[in-house]
Amino acid sequence: MKRSRYYHVTGIVLKRRNTGEADKVLTVYTREHGKISVLAKGVRSTKSKRAAHIELFRPVELSLYKGRTYDIVTEASSSGKGLYGSDNVDVMLYAYYLCEITDKLTVEGEGNDDIFELLLSSIEALVNGTKSQKEIETDMISYSHAILRILGFLGQDQVLQDDRIYAYIETITEKKIKARQVMEKMR
Repeated sequence: MKRSRYYHVTGIVLKRRNTGEADKVLTVYTREHGKISVLAKGVRSTKSKRAAHIELFRPVELSLYKGRTYDIVTEASSSGKGLYGSDNVDVMLYAYYLCEITDKLTVEGEGNDDIFELLLSSIEALVNGTKSQKEIETDMISYSHAILRILGFLGQDQVLQDDRIYAYIETITEKKIKARQVMEKMR
């Protein structure tokens, strides 16, 4: 039986970068396959109908075609309201933080339903709520503990205090958390 080269995923866009004249490479955390990188051809064109659906932090449904280097986005649709362009800087930085550590702590192609649900519920809470800076900081620490527990980097009873959790993540990833650096500069 011949396997189809087309498939569908539900995911959240973690990051994107420009490539070529009008294309973008997207890093998406999906329910079905975990973190994947895909190519969205022509989305930087002013005539693109898919561009609005592949915003950062937005849940998205993608139809993909298996390509040589990257799988190609053939269709994209999103549901709900996105965060991109929000005027609340703390909320935007928190969303960047969620996506940044999810990207840095996960491996391409290894799916984890718990991580997807954690990320999705955290993004939806940001879209639907109005939080103070203190509440956002508390949520960042909670998210950090939760993802580290799911991935096995932290025991169920183990709790790290504020700045120690960020240092611990930076030790694991061997990279600085850029969203945290921006937050500290803004204060």
